[in-house]
Amino acid sequence: MRILFVSLYFPPATYYGGPLASGWALCRSWSEAGHDVGVVTTNANGPEILKARVGWREIGKAIHVRYCRRLAGEHFAPGMVLAALWQTVRRDTIYVWGFFVWILPFIVAACTILRKHLIISPRGMLATSALSKGSQMKSAFIRLLRALNVERVAVFHATSEPEAADIRRIFSRSRVFVVPNGVWCPSDIDVQSARRNRKIGEDYVLFLGRLDPYKQIEKIIEAFSKVVRGNHDGDQPGKLRLCVAGVGDESYLSILRRTAEEMKLAGEIDFLGHIEGKDKVAVLANASVLVLASKTENFGMSVAEALAWGVPVVASWGTPWQELDNRGCGRWVEDSADNLADAIRSIIALSAAERGQMGLRGRAWMADEYRWDCLARKTINLR
Repeated sequence: MRILFVSLYFPPATYYGGPLASGWALCRSWSEAGHDVGVVTTNANGPEILKARVGWREIGKAIHVRYCRRLAGEHFAPGMVLAALWQTVRRDTIYVWGFFVWILPFIVAACTILRKHLIISPRGMLATSALSKGSQMKSAFIRLLRALNVERVAVFHATSEPEAADIRRIFSRSRVFVVPNGVWCPSDIDVQSARRNRKIGEDYVLFLGRLDPYKQIEKIIEAFSKVVRGNHDGDQPGKLRLCVAGVGDESYLSILRRTAEEMKLAGEIDFLGHIEGKDKVAVLANASVLVLASKTENFGMSVAEALAWGVPVVASWGTPWQELDNRGCGRWVEDSADNLADAIRSIIALSAAERGQMGLRGRAWMADEYRWDCLARKTINLR
């Protein structure tokens, strides 16, 4: 099958965190399954641009990427229009990554005329909290797509049931299918190798993802403070650190640093910035627990990655990870600092063997239900 993947960002960009990694993994899985994958994107990397990346490039096996030059804003690259429309003529299935993608109306119109199979994956952009930002422009965009009969033309891909409900609330007549993001599942040897240099007694809580206010990282810092200082009976665990890995708006990072200083935690929190490759594996695989306290989350890629590496997880009710408790590999709690602290404390207090068993259950869950090769096949067959 000939697939066109349209996204406003693509590797080697690194700024966009989990969504970027998921899009790349999906394209790679299609390619490995024998599909011909074409990508139309921009040369954006957050506020920066990718150097020497304009034009067609081949990445991986049978993935041909057209990088279009950004001329205004973060993602406005006029060359995407002609590139995407020409590729729509040549491809069987068009997959759009995101919803408020400025060329989407052109693609909807082209797919209507050419009778092409169109899949739209909003990636959480239709959540109530996301729609509240720039609401007038977004409302106008939705009305335009309705006028183009997007509900008749496209199939919507949601990564969780809550996201599917968000889509149906806006497009009540749409065809919506739930297929979660996938995750690469390392082997036991990979896990053991990644943990080989872990220092005995070196425990740390990890946040991994984009630094954005909706992630509520300041609540994680507050919860961490309650864990290390004690907030009930004065119990204090041994040496424990908080690692915050990711990039985002500098003003929000300043807020997080100031929060750490006000709580007298500056010496116990490491702001790691962007990490990838072996550095990311080492930080992720050796964490004692990963915490995601998002106000809302359509998936939460860092949760799947942590579980795949055998790391227990604490996730907030704003994330679609209620199975953590049932699967015995983490905690799903209300996003108050007290509840987060209690959940973190309960996992840190376990013995290494008990945490290891939680990790094994998480790894088994990811291997059974979240492998990219299986999910990529389901995604492209949505009808």
